[in-house]
Amino acid sequence: MSDLQGLSFDDSVVQEILQTPSILGDENSGPSSGTREDWTKLSALKKELLKTVLHGTIMTEYLRANISPNGLIVTNVPRIFLQDLQFRIDWSQISWKCTRDWLILIINTSKRLADSITGQISITEAAIRTTVQLAQFKSRLAEINLELNETKEYLTRQKINKLQKDIKRFSKEKIYPYTKDDYHCEVNSETSDDSEAPQRKISVPNYSSSSDGWSSDEGQRINRNPLAGIRELRAFTDTGRTRS
Repeated sequence: MSDLQGLSFDDSVVQEILQTPSILGDENSGPSSGTREDWTKLSALKKELLKTVLHGTIMTEYLRANISPNGLIVTNVPRIFLQDLQFRIDWSQISWKCTRDWLILIINTSKRLADSITGQISITEAAIRTTVQLAQFKSRLAEINLELNETKEYLTRQKINKLQKDIKRFSKEKIYPYTKDDYHCEVNSETSDDSEAPQRKISVPNYSSSSDGWSSDEGQRINRNPLAGIRELRAFTDTGRTRS
């Protein structure tokens, strides 16, 4: 061992050694099969895209149904003014205006981030494709998508269940719809209990495929069964943007 003391190799020798084929084959993270980091990054990006698109999709269904996700809106009116009807009406106007704006912000942000993530996925896939054979690439990608589909089905089912629960809460007047433009509230004169929430006219902005995402006609009333969008949402499990 004493004969090896002080012996060292420069980086070029090390790189030459590491470039030789590995006896571990495709499991090796060397250049012949794409780096493990690249595949891990691709899988993570696809999962992130799935969650982002699904979240934007479910928030759109809340917007169509004219209800707020349970827990999003501030509903606790300060108790000191709880008996003042005008204060409760004004509070509701401001509260539901915020909810509407939050939903639109969430949907538009989801769309923006989804576009960004899609671009990152394309770049990552292109980088991997330069290091593997096409058959290898397709096989590994199929494995990732298979795992992703299981996650997609679970998350979609979970979010649909929450949407259905919130719609049921809305039908029992535990969640209330926001209003249009000036957020005008109309009090039901037949309400005997002042603690009951005021009845409101419901109107939501008309979603379009325009560049800003929303058309200028925000006064168009949407007459739609709140459950109608669930069929479209379930279809996402088969036609989601994560499919390659």
